[in-house]
Amino acid sequence: MFNSTASKKRFFSRKINNYGFTLVEVVVVSGILVFLMSTIWLSGSMRESDFTVMINQEKLRLLITRAKSMTLSGVVPAEAGPSCGYGVRIERSGAFIFLDRGRCGENNNQRYDTGEEVLGGVNTITLREGMTFSSSVEEPTDIVFIPPDPRTIINGDNAINEVSVQVALPTGLQRRITVNNQGLIDLLRN
Repeated sequence: MFNSTASKKRFFSRKINNYGFTLVEVVVVSGILVFLMSTIWLSGSMRESDFTVMINQEKLRLLITRAKSMTLSGVVPAEAGPSCGYGVRIERSGAFIFLDRGRCGENNNQRYDTGEEVLGGVNTITLREGMTFSSSVEEPTDIVFIPPDPRTIINGDNAINEVSVQVALPTGLQRRITVNNQGLIDLLRN
């Protein structure tokens, strides 16, 4: 028969095994978790850098497109006098839109000259430290749009068919934007 007192004695006298994790198992699992988290964190920071380069590539594209559309619209400040259109000056640490003064083909070299009106605000890009623009032609690079087509002149030279500008980080991460003499703007990832 069933004796409840004997059953209780056997139950309490039984050796209870407390299964848990050993110190080695805890250290190994913690190491794996730390490795996975650092991998995720590093890949996230790489994406952030790539995103920053891509944003500045897009800002430059928009700046060039804005200068082109301003030339097409024919809006020139009255106090500026005769102008040949708008252009974009691309320097190592930034870029800006300028009004190219002087009559086209006469006293105008179709480049940025000191004293020409620089349009500030949204018409300017300043790169953060470490990021640079570099050009496939002479630096700084000028891209000028001449109405009514608009014809595109690169560095005041009709013979230059295309310019490629790289947006780059010191880590080697880079993206390119190309502009040809027909005004076509193309974004490339290296």
